[in-house]
Amino acid sequence: MGMLVAALLLLVEAVLFFISTTKKIINLILSIAVFIASAGCFGSFLENSALPYLRVTAPEGSLFILSLEYFSSFLLSLSHFVPYSILLIFSVYFSGYLENKARWQHALFTFFILTPTFISFILFPVGRYFCPDFKFLSIWSGIYLGASLIILQFTNKKALTGSEKNDRFFVFVAILPTKLVHYLMVIVTQALGNKTIWKYSYFIVAVFFAIYLIFIIKYGIFGLKIKFEKIKLDTAIKTINSSTVIFNHAVKNEVAKISMCTCAIKSLGENMEYKEIKDKISLSTEIIEDSVNHLLNLVDRINDNSKPIVLDESIFSLKELVETITNTFRKTMTGSNIIIDNSVDQDFRIKADYTHIRECIGNIVNNSTEAMATGGKIDIYLEHQRGFLVLTIKDNGPGISEEHLPHLFDPFYTTMKNGRNFGLGLFYCYNVMKKHNGNIEISSIKGSGTVVRLIFPEQRVLSDLRTESNTREGINEKNQIDYCRR
Repeated sequence: MGMLVAALLLLVEAVLFFISTTKKIINLILSIAVFIASAGCFGSFLENSALPYLRVTAPEGSLFILSLEYFSSFLLSLSHFVPYSILLIFSVYFSGYLENKARWQHALFTFFILTPTFISFILFPVGRYFCPDFKFLSIWSGIYLGASLIILQFTNKKALTGSEKNDRFFVFVAILPTKLVHYLMVIVTQALGNKTIWKYSYFIVAVFFAIYLIFIIKYGIFGLKIKFEKIKLDTAIKTINSSTVIFNHAVKNEVAKISMCTCAIKSLGENMEYKEIKDKISLSTEIIEDSVNHLLNLVDRINDNSKPIVLDESIFSLKELVETITNTFRKTMTGSNIIIDNSVDQDFRIKADYTHIRECIGNIVNNSTEAMATGGKIDIYLEHQRGFLVLTIKDNGPGISEEHLPHLFDPFYTTMKNGRNFGLGLFYCYNVMKKHNGNIEISSIKGSGTVVRLIFPEQRVLSDLRTESNTREGINEKNQIDYCRR
């Protein structure tokens, strides 16, 4: 029964890997690998539990029994001949070596890697019983396992974003150790003549499944946890978009009534003979007018930040955009103790909405300046990683408490209680980056500053301007952006 339970657990994992959204080709490879492992566990269950019982109860020469024997042998062949080829294919794809290659190159590479698998099926064809040469399997599987380990170790240092670091960490604490134990426990032991130890390999599956659950719940790997958070945020976005029009209309109607009454009261007050009453009426109407203006400002902010974003794409230099934003902030912060260090030296052209990206970066820089009331430093730099371009905005301010981090992108959630912040700035930034098929990540430790990463996908990065003309295309000068939108 242990193998049957292991087969079901692995089947669940295969489905979870498949429904994740990040790096689709990687998830597809993982789902295939885990599905094959599930098939192998089921084949072991048939061979060692189901078939011995059925052979006793079924009539001699039963076609059903014969079919099950061939089916079991096929599943076991699949689970022994394929996994280490799949592991090497996964390692190369996960490392990014095949990015921007032609399809025929992908096909040729895959065929070449699968060659030992094809040879194994030819040398040990599927029959009634699974009887391969485990010494032959142990040699080429061990070579593939070692090659996979070297490739993944080399590229582990290239992890840049938090989600990619989690993916790589999971590979090193779950996938590689699992395959190593499987290799030693199933392949090597049988190559040395031990035919018993492999029957307890379902323990490997139990440990792997437990580690997988911990990762997807606590960290998120290969897009799964991100997908859950995205569903939550997208639901909030749809709810706000559908109610904003009604809310704005109702509030503005009521504000108009209040304004009319305020004007009438003010007119009556001007005709009052008693100065004391006249002054009280004047003071009260000023308070009402101030509250009305604040309410209208709130309505406008909600409307601007929650309405659906429509991209007006153009091609521009990200370096020049960052320079424009930092220069503007330096002018407005003259005399303050805040230093903005713009270290963006790589000049990349990207295809995006200039206004929304400028507003997004401005919001984040503004958050840092507001958090550092007594002064501090903001570092801005750009890193080009295969598959994406990352703009990092880092400050050495007071940081954010751990309990606030999961809610930073929630609408109307703010940690700044100054009456001018409505908790919509990061919500807006999230919308902008998702609309560009990118992402935004925030990491912070209380007392140690905050790091915000804007991640642009590779398809929006057109070129490095150091190798081309420095002329921007498709950009008209935009009006000054209000960086205090929240």
